[in-house]
Amino acid sequence: MKILFWIIGGVSALALLGLSIPKKKRRETIEGNHKNPLYRMTAKERLWSFLYAAAVIFAVGYLFYRSMLVSALLMPLALLYPKIREAQLIRQRKRQMSLQFKEALHCISTSLVVGKSIENAFREAPAELLLLYPDENTTIVRELQKINRALEMNFSIEEAIQDFANRTELEDVSYFSEVFILCKRTGGNLVEVVRNTSRIISEKQDFLQELELMLAQRKFEQRLLSVIPIFLIFALSATSPDYMNPVFTTLAGRIAMTVAIGLFLIAFYIANKIIEIEV
Repeated sequence: MKILFWIIGGVSALALLGLSIPKKKRRETIEGNHKNPLYRMTAKERLWSFLYAAAVIFAVGYLFYRSMLVSALLMPLALLYPKIREAQLIRQRKRQMSLQFKEALHCISTSLVVGKSIENAFREAPAELLLLYPDENTTIVRELQKINRALEMNFSIEEAIQDFANRTELEDVSYFSEVFILCKRTGGNLVEVVRNTSRIISEKQDFLQELELMLAQRKFEQRLLSVIPIFLIFALSATSPDYMNPVFTTLAGRIAMTVAIGLFLIAFYIANKIIEIEV
């Protein structure tokens, strides 16, 4: 029985600390229609997310209730996790896309400075970006290729860029699209528009990187504090089973455990909201 407790406690701790463990790099693709976000999980990925969450919920449920039946009844809550995970992946992809878009604007600005047209600047940008991102499936490379295909189909550069902004749903891209279209229609200085947009995005990304460095320690502390209650229940159950037995066998004890889990989840949610800062 003690070995089972150790296994459950280890699984629970790894689950809560899992966000700090580097994940396997996922393929970078963006769906071509406007209804799709920057990242959409496949059926296989959704299944694995559900199974992962179900295993964690079962382990935590058994640790707190010592009942296979109660733990199994809690497992359907895992159906909520794939949506939560997809939202996390979308935020990560948007952050990555903003960095790539900054590099794309730098390449386009360089081409405009030497006298090339805006259409030719977009046509040459994918080849230049491949020097930074050798993978042809890199998001920004694929998006620029879509813009170039639209130009080949006789769409205007304004329509292609607006379509790009609609697909990515990024604030930086939308801002660039609006300013670019206005500048194109009124005969403004496209070189300055692209250069200034690139500068603004660079300053924003630099600020975000500094902010992430400042919050890195706080995030680790928050994850560590989130694991402590589970370790306490696990340690007391393993070392003093007679002391903890009333908590798992009496109605009052199970109500207390339920309240404790509720407070734990509320604290975990609030802590995550505090350290999530969007700029």
